[in-house]
Amino acid sequence: VFAVVALLVGAIIIFNTFGITVAQRTRELALMQAVGADGRQVLSAVLAEAALIGVIGSALGVGVGIGTAIGLRELLAFVAQPLPATGLVVAPRTAVIAFAIGIAVTILAALAPALRASRRAPVDAMRSASAGARTVISTARLTVGMLVGGLSASLLIGTGLERGSLVTFAVGAAALTLAVILLSPLVAGPLTAMIGMPVRALRRLPGLLARANAVRNPGRTAATASALLIGLGLVTFVLILVSSFRASLDRVIVEQFRADYQLQAVDQIGFPHAVTERAREIDGVDVASAAGVTRADVDGAARTTFVIDSVTLPDVYDVTVVDGRLDGLADGGIAVSRTLGIPLGAQVAVRIDGAGAAARPVVALTDDVHLPGTTRVARVLIDASVTEGATERQDLVTFVKVAPSADVAAVRAALDDVVTDRPDVRVADTGELRAQVREQTDRLLGLVIGLVLLSVIISVVGVVNALGLSVVERSGELGLLQELGMSRRQARQMVRWESVII
Repeated sequence: VFAVVALLVGAIIIFNTFGITVAQRTRELALMQAVGADGRQVLSAVLAEAALIGVIGSALGVGVGIGTAIGLRELLAFVAQPLPATGLVVAPRTAVIAFAIGIAVTILAALAPALRASRRAPVDAMRSASAGARTVISTARLTVGMLVGGLSASLLIGTGLERGSLVTFAVGAAALTLAVILLSPLVAGPLTAMIGMPVRALRRLPGLLARANAVRNPGRTAATASALLIGLGLVTFVLILVSSFRASLDRVIVEQFRADYQLQAVDQIGFPHAVTERAREIDGVDVASAAGVTRADVDGAARTTFVIDSVTLPDVYDVTVVDGRLDGLADGGIAVSRTLGIPLGAQVAVRIDGAGAAARPVVALTDDVHLPGTTRVARVLIDASVTEGATERQDLVTFVKVAPSADVAAVRAALDDVVTDRPDVRVADTGELRAQVREQTDRLLGLVIGLVLLSVIISVVGVVNALGLSVVERSGELGLLQELGMSRRQARQMVRWESVII
């Protein structure tokens, strides 16, 4: 996803750059046609230039990518999240794919400006480079943008919320981003004028000119802003997603966790059930309910499945049951997440741990089950009695509830003694569970934000590039302004405020 975002941002920057340079070379391209070149030759010349730039950029990109991979590996090791200790693998296909994608993206991004260049009339050779530079938003672009915007609205507001499908949300979000890019020139002019009003009032002449420069070509302003929009939009999305994930897990611990302590598998694979049995024998322990994880085929589809004690689990953890009851699990039934679309009471073929399939009734519908202390999310629940004798039982977590009259501190000390010789098991209370959630989400957030910031850096390069080319394009205009009394300081302020407005 981050690679695609980076390519999209890069493509927008390339499109904007070629659009500016083609506009600056209006007289040159028109003169070529005036002396005999046809539109096809001009198109080929611009695309050949794009291909050459793509080759150079891709070569640099492969080198920078390898260096970045080394840096990320060292960074992950520094934050105690090292990658497997193997050498850096740079397969030949990596360079080939990178070259192919880099060249293709550059040529495609330059195609529209190249087509505009090929359609220049010879009479344009008599016009100034900036004449007619204002962007005309085509009817086709507006139509496609509105259709894509309608599609994104239907996906995000309708189907997405009803089914809660991550894929649907992702497609809707991508369609919304595309719609914003397509329609942004339509609103760039009015928005730029509005945003520039206080700048004009505060900075007077530099502000007035900065606002006028940003407004004069809404297409270019929109393209420059769109690259930044994508990167910062992705940052915002990640922040909201991780924060919501953290709040959701925190709420699970506060509202659904009824135990006092929990034994956790450090490796997220499991620990022997004998550890749970030892914890159950501690004086002062009222309930010790274990949950393990297995792989089950439900109607031919592989599902992550929690193996629970359906009698004791409700005492220590509140599973959200939408319909039905968990009592029937002990009689061989199963509970499934409502997101699977299987109705209550249906007979489904269930195969556990590779054993033969057996028809089992659906006795309860639940939400997706995420047990505190695990990274697994299950959509199927079965009772531990169903798996007896299949394989040696492994527990993923064990919820421990202390008897009302017992010494909580003494029980904690006894639990610590149980796991002293078990480095694969740890003990956690409610506060420690919440701290684990914060640590895990902070680590995830740091890694993802680091990747997203790479696209933001590309966006910043795009803004610098667009403003730099814009200044070159207006060199004559800027020289005239300085002849009329504008100072160099005011010229710098004008460009800076133009970037602020964008």
